[in-house]
Amino acid sequence: MNKAWGDNRAGQLGTGDTDRRLAPVVIDPPGLGGVRTNQLFAGGTHTCALRDDNTLWCWGGNRFGQLGTGDTQPRLTPQKVMEGVTAAYAGGAHTCALGTDGSVKCWGNNQYRQLGAFSGPQSLTPVTVLRACQ
Repeated sequence: MNKAWGDNRAGQLGTGDTDRRLAPVVIDPPGLGGVRTNQLFAGGTHTCALRDDNTLWCWGGNRFGQLGTGDTQPRLTPQKVMEGVTAAYAGGAHTCALGTDGSVKCWGNNQYRQLGAFSGPQSLTPVTVLRACQ
């Protein structure tokens, strides 16, 4: 059972609304079953979850494209971002994922080169930062 609390202006708690929570509440984002134990990742205004089927889902704030949905619109409900993911990380306004093939992909804010070799100011979709060694 996952619980969350705190600021929720961008819907990052996964409660389906933007109401602030002062005490822990059980979160079960609509349509997001099968989340791996201890596989919720909280960024500054967004949250991601890794499911048992190796898919990564994200929701909440998206000002810099940190949800990986191809735009900057916030989402109150989980959006499937990638398949074939074994681990993930949510930074302040960026997200990275380790693929089942060993590659690393990141997206979101790149003001401080958080996205590795990617040179743009931000990426609205996953970009490959590290290719798998074979």
